[in-house]
Amino acid sequence: MKSSVKPSTRPWPRPRLGSEALAPLMALLALAGMGVSALLLWLYYQPTSPLCTGVGECQAVATSDYAHIGPVPVALLGLLGYGAMTALTPLRQTWAATALTSLALAALAYSSYLTYVEMAVIQALCPWCLASQGLVTALATLSLLRLALLDLSPSPR
Repeated sequence: MKSSVKPSTRPWPRPRLGSEALAPLMALLALAGMGVSALLLWLYYQPTSPLCTGVGECQAVATSDYAHIGPVPVALLGLLGYGAMTALTPLRQTWAATALTSLALAALAYSSYLTYVEMAVIQALCPWCLASQGLVTALATLSLLRLALLDLSPSPR
C-alpha cells in the first residue's frame, strides 16, 4: 500500500514545530522591555520622580556616571535595542533569528555588567533595571532556543 502523503517541495527550510510558537512570547517580552526602557529613560531625566522614590534606589543608579555613555543615556540604547528585537521577532528568515540571538546575547552581557556595577560600585539596586535584566535574560534564552529549533538543513533539490 502506497502512502498518499507527498514530501514537501518547498525551496526553503521548514521551521520545526515550536520555533515559530516562541515568536509571540518573544514579541511581548521585547515590547515590555521597550516599556521598561522608556520608563528608565524618563527616570534618567526625572530622577526624583515618584516612580523612583520609595522603590529601591533607582535615583542613585539614574544619576550615576554609568547611566550614560558620553551624551547618550543607557536607557535610550535599551529602548533602541528592544525596538530592534521587537522588529526582528516576527521575521522567519534564518538571518533574522541569528541577528535577534546575537543582539539579545549582547544586551544580556551588557545588562549583566550594569547589574554588577549596581551591586559592586554604586551599591544600589534599581528595580526597573533588574526588571530589564530579567526581560533580556528571557529574550536571550528564548532566542537561543528558537534558533536551535529552526530547521537549518539544506532543502532537497
